Amino acid sequence: MNTTPPTYLHRKELAPGITVHVLAAGQSLMQCWVAMSRGTRLPVHSHPHEQASYIVSGRVLWSIDGEEREGAAGTAVIFAPYQQHGALVLEDCVVVDSFTPLRQDYLP
Repeated sequence: MNTTPPTYLHRKELAPGITVHVLAAGQSLMQCWVAMSRGTRLPVHSHPHEQASYIVSGRVLWSIDGEEREGAAGTAVIFAPYQQHGALVLEDCVVVDSFTPLRQDYLP
């Protein structure tokens, strides 16, 4: 599977092995294509945005409020604003993330 979307507005490397491609950004909603490499760890964090994550391919071990939950292709999760979450990438994967309000830190 190709891990880069055909078109995107902006690209940002969050950390080695995690690249965000902003697909669309409206007034209060943003959608991103996130390519993550196996073995990459996204540290536990929180933000003021509500986030919906859909796993297109691969597997992720989510950490949500201190509890672990595995996600595979075809599954989704929602993170509430300021909810503590992180991830360990178990297999190369692509995740589609949607945020409201916009993540200004993902824009140029």
